[in-house]
Amino acid sequence: MKYTLDRFGEAIDALMARIDLLETKVANREKAQTFSKLVSRKELAAYLGVCEATVMRAQQRGIIDSIPIGSVMRYDLQKVVKQLQEAGELI
Repeated sequence: MKYTLDRFGEAIDALMARIDLLETKVANREKAQTFSKLVSRKELAAYLGVCEATVMRAQQRGIIDSIPIGSVMRYDLQKVVKQLQEAGELI
């Protein structure tokens, strides 16, 4: 009987380890879904309903941040919207 209880305990431990692994995977997937989309100046302007020059001026004035990727600039959409709301600009 002891042998069966030992195997049962091992099976429970293995199941608990798999549950922990699945919980970690789900948490990581949820974190990945919270990342914001990087957009071009043109896409950001279209989203905000302004011209590209307005986006460029906001960037130059330090109202919004940009991310240089190679020779182009990208904008973290979620972050820019938050920055504009906090600054009371455009939105």
